[in-house]
Amino acid sequence: MNRMYWVIFFLAAMKTNLICGKEATFLAVPRQFEPPDGQAVVYYDTIPVNQDGKMDESLRIRTIHDPLEPINRVTFFFNDKIYRYGISPAGRVYEVLIPRAARERIHNVLDNLAFPKHFLSALFQGKFDKSFKEVNRFVINSTVGIGGMFDVAKTMGIETDAEDFGQTLAFHGMGHGFYLVIPILGPSSGRDVFGLLVDTATDGKTYIQFAGEDFLAARVLMNVDSAITTVGKYDELTDQQYDPYVIIRDLYYAYREAEALK
Repeated sequence: MNRMYWVIFFLAAMKTNLICGKEATFLAVPRQFEPPDGQAVVYYDTIPVNQDGKMDESLRIRTIHDPLEPINRVTFFFNDKIYRYGISPAGRVYEVLIPRAARERIHNVLDNLAFPKHFLSALFQGKFDKSFKEVNRFVINSTVGIGGMFDVAKTMGIETDAEDFGQTLAFHGMGHGFYLVIPILGPSSGRDVFGLLVDTATDGKTYIQFAGEDFLAARVLMNVDSAITTVGKYDELTDQQYDPYVIIRDLYYAYREAEALK
């Protein structure tokens, strides 16, 4: 019976995602021009306008629908503080205390554990060349690379082009749905939330409970390692921005659109 409830919940959530997930049209204009009534605006100072001050229709850009914006903004504010005063400082301390070579070994091992997620995502999209490449990388790095500590496959020219289940859903025609900011995890969408559930279930890092009493420490290590890649980048994107929420949302949309086309 519990499984039936989960199936009903999943189908209802999928339906909600489709109903609420129409993409919104944004108008990009220079700051010196007032936007038309009823138009959401993304400001880009370098976009040209005609002499009469009117913009060409080609300058309209599309972005993800955001019906939950008031709630998302609250979550974004919470995440911003967690990042700036928790994750970012922890990441910088980690960089100082742990030598670069050791950090690379840790990152490589964690990346190697994600093999099932990348392999299955590529396979379900019919990208057999990518799925075969993921198998080669995993076998080589798990053996010659000593449990994934060394990315030997990369030195052999076998580089990853990681796929996830959000991309798989996009490949099979599912739209973004509505924009959603998840506590701690950050930007997402109706589609990518479903993808995240499958990603989590198929990611080897989810099952590191063999660490026993050190499980919590291992999870913290994974989160800090993930944060290292974003330290500094987030500040560059959001500092001095009039509305960093909009910047992050639109960059997320553009990034996921590009990922779906790979």
